[in-house]
Formats: sequence, structure tokens, C-alpha cells
Amino acid sequence: MTFALAQLAIPAVSAEEMFENLKFGDSKKVVQDKLEKTKRFNMPPKTMMGRTGLNGMYKAKQKLNGLEFSLYFGWDENNGQTISKDEGKRESRSKFSRKDKNKGKNANVGGLTLNQVDLYSSSAARAKLQDTYTELATLLTGLYGKPKFNNGLPAASTVHSEGMTMAGACWLYGSDAVMLSIGKLTKGHNIVVSFMDKQPKLIKTP
Repeated sequence: MTFALAQLAIPAVSAEEMFENLKFGDSKKVVQDKLEKTKRFNMPPKTMMGRTGLNGMYKAKQKLNGLEFSLYFGWDENNGQTISKDEGKRESRSKFSRKDKNKGKNANVGGLTLNQVDLYSSSAARAKLQDTYTELATLLTGLYGKPKFNNGLPAASTVHSEGMTMAGACWLYGSDAVMLSIGKLTKGHNIVVSFMDKQPKLIKTP
């Protein structure tokens, strides 16, 4: 299982360092430059990134439980205000994570700094999502210790619109956090692993 984790490039490193030595606070250009040297993710054509942005363009070369994983990014402006995830694609609406403000393509790209990295799996049936969730929860516990909570894979009914996520487990380390969630795609559901530079405000539910 550790090998599968390494294949997905989930970091067994410090809180700041993530995929291909990405760090929270990196500029968008720095992120692109680092990912150009990636060995774990397939590199998309630059012309395509110019039209669509970075989200979903870097796909892990190895699969986990037959699921393909792609990188998504969250950004801060220099003034610390959170903006939409990479030109507004797949805005996170998890009640255990931040909801990004959608400023779209008018955002000041030059002033953006990295504040979140997400792994989005491809869609799958509930049984496969459950197996993947369980394996990832075990692997993340091995890296970050006992989770703040682990309520299991949330029901699909908790994410009723595209782009929405609901966390089932959370690990806190330093001032940062990792969330393991179910997500809603255009067709079907997926698993989302989120590495965040701030700990979320946890809401108790009945």
C-alpha cells in the first residue's frame, strides 16, 4: 500500500512540501515550472493549459484501485483573499473546507499563490469508491497519525451538485490539514484528497 501511495505522489514529507516539491505560497509560474519536471504526472501540452488553466491537466501516471487521479489547485491573492480554484473550475463547497470566491478569469494571475492542492479521482461505483477511501484513510493515517475525525465515506446524497465535496475524514498537522472527501462530478461521484494550508473550521452535526 505504501508503494501505491508513492505512485500517486501523496507526500510523506513536511507540511509545506507536496507533489514535485510544490510548497504553499508558490506562485502560479513556480507551480508550472516545477510541474514541468514531473515524473509522476503526465505533462499536458502548454497550448492546452493556456486555454483551460492547470486544473485537471496533470494526471497521475499510476492508478489506485483502477482509478485515475488528477491535480487541482487553490490560490490566494497577495492580500490573502481566497479566489476560485484555477479560473473557477470545480469550486469546493465542502462544509469542512473553504468555499472559494469565484472571480473567474479576471483574477490577477501574477499575484496568485498556492494555498491548496487536490487529488481528484475519476468517477466510480460506490463499492470502488469505498475501497479507495478505506485504503487512502489507512495510508494517510500512517503519514499524519490519528485523524481528527473519520466518519467514513459520506453518502452520495450529501453532494447534490457538480463540484461539491463532503469530507469524511480530516488530519491536522502543524497549521495545515488533509481532507478525504466524496465529490460530485458531472456524471457520478469521486474521491477527493485535499492538502490545505489552513485548518478548516469543523462543524458538529447531529
